[in-house]
Amino acid sequence: MQADRNWCVHSRYTLKQFGLPDTVRGSVLDIGCSAGGMSPCFTPDQYLGIDCMLHTVRTAQQTYPHHNFAHFDCVHPTYNPGGVLDHSDLSSVGRFDWIFLRSVYTHMTWESAQAHLESVKKCLTPGGRVYYTLWSLADVIPVWQKMREAFGDSITPLRPEVALGPDQYLIDGGVSVSDPESAELSVCSFFDVEQFAVCSGSEISHRQGEVAPRSQWVLMSK
Repeated sequence: MQADRNWCVHSRYTLKQFGLPDTVRGSVLDIGCSAGGMSPCFTPDQYLGIDCMLHTVRTAQQTYPHHNFAHFDCVHPTYNPGGVLDHSDLSSVGRFDWIFLRSVYTHMTWESAQAHLESVKKCLTPGGRVYYTLWSLADVIPVWQKMREAFGDSITPLRPEVALGPDQYLIDGGVSVSDPESAELSVCSFFDVEQFAVCSGSEISHRQGEVAPRSQWVLMSK
């Protein structure tokens, strides 16, 4: 739990990374809140953070006792295998003016992310907005190129192809798979950001970070 608290402190970020001012009015839902690093951007009465990992929610509650956090006990094969809710069943959460998902879809397949985003939109009040981040498939390529330059022939990193279809994913090590169950067990999934934006009815807001793998693309639902 101490590690989660340290992670929370060192990973605080502001709404500027989403292309927004320092303050926004209205109710806020932070899906995948982890240890609560985003909560200081909002007042306690406007914020709710949820996460499927109980220990990170407890850390958030201890670190930011005046903000609201809840354990969303959805099943995830890696992070919450004993969960009882479907990750797309958000009907009990309520409606919000702003919904943020920072790197949540990093841990889902293409189909799961699309289905989840559609359910998230149902939690919006009229005129509300969803902001979320994605890892770009194209951004992964420089990582493997730098690994090759750094380690030479001692390793042979598998270079991912940008042309992977929407039913293909990358698991650890850049290995391409078409089995969603295998991709669900991976730490990261990488998507074609433009294609995901079109299919999900979103627009690309901007990019945060300059060098992969720290780069994530910020998208906003229309």
